[in-house]
Amino acid sequence: MTMESPVGGETIDSLVGAADPLEPGSAVSWAASPAAEAILRRVLAEPLIAARPRVSGALVAVGFAAALALASGTVVAAVHLLGGPAPPQVTRDLSAVDQGMPGDLRYNPDVSHARLVAVAGTSSMYAADLAGGGYCGELVVQGRAAGAICVTALSLAAHPVQVSVPFSEPITPRSPVTVGGRVTLPAATAVVLRYADGGIDRASLTSGYYVIEVTAPHLGSVHAADFSLRVVDAAGSTLEELTVPAVMEEAPPPSNSIDATTISDSSDFTKVLGVDGHVPASATSLVLRFPDGRDLQVRLQPDHSFHLDIPADLQRAFAVRPGLLVARDAAGDIIATQAIESVAAARAAGM
Repeated sequence: MTMESPVGGETIDSLVGAADPLEPGSAVSWAASPAAEAILRRVLAEPLIAARPRVSGALVAVGFAAALALASGTVVAAVHLLGGPAPPQVTRDLSAVDQGMPGDLRYNPDVSHARLVAVAGTSSMYAADLAGGGYCGELVVQGRAAGAICVTALSLAAHPVQVSVPFSEPITPRSPVTVGGRVTLPAATAVVLRYADGGIDRASLTSGYYVIEVTAPHLGSVHAADFSLRVVDAAGSTLEELTVPAVMEEAPPPSNSIDATTISDSSDFTKVLGVDGHVPASATSLVLRFPDGRDLQVRLQPDHSFHLDIPADLQRAFAVRPGLLVARDAAGDIIATQAIESVAAARAAGM
């Protein structure tokens, strides 16, 4: 591995712009795209394993943005008394949301008062309050904890409709689907799901929280097509409506992109220990550009895969600002880029 100086004074911004120029206003639409979700999937990591969940995960729509909750996959005994205490596994998951995070990026949920806030069938939702507003919550679906998520007061103010859709792989047309979350619109009384097949499911809000189990006749529809979520008042008038993506297997990355996964250790999420993945077939070189402009050459394998262990003294380089993987072809032209950042930096961007 060799460190190189920036070529021709190129910056990370200029490299991104050259490889993938954006039209005015497209950043907003991109934030709601599957690509935005994919980047978050690649950043988040379990201890010393690839960042993308291999078995289970949860698609979390925050207004029109996307985030990921890593699922604990642990079976939890059913408790259906609203306001009752969260079971031990849920409190452990909620307590773990700050593991490896610096003090200024911790949510500090009030886990001792975590409670059951909504129930539907075999699904339930638990929540713990954050100081100053916001909450950390976890859905339990068919007795299995689906992963804790946290939403700050600032995020709630910007996105008053929160939607979580946990899933377990492999996803089939008959896989159960549960939708849950929180609504903070003052006049809201219920949430209505309308599917592409014309069917609907509905749930009343309990202190702003809700859980809906998609009924069996509509499972095929939610696995094949996007569906809408409407928040309504007591008169049935729509207060807000958003689109929830179809619950299906994640599409493979485009062949002309860099498919990268960061490697992190939950003891310190300000660090990026390494990165691996694949580059386009036409790529002949790959560098990891650090936020300070230095480059680290990444060795490519014959099958276009790569793996890089980042030197210990550079692992915190992405704690605050992202770096960039830059792939070039034989002519030296940039053919693909991919942002790289620490889990802590990703959290800071979303707080």
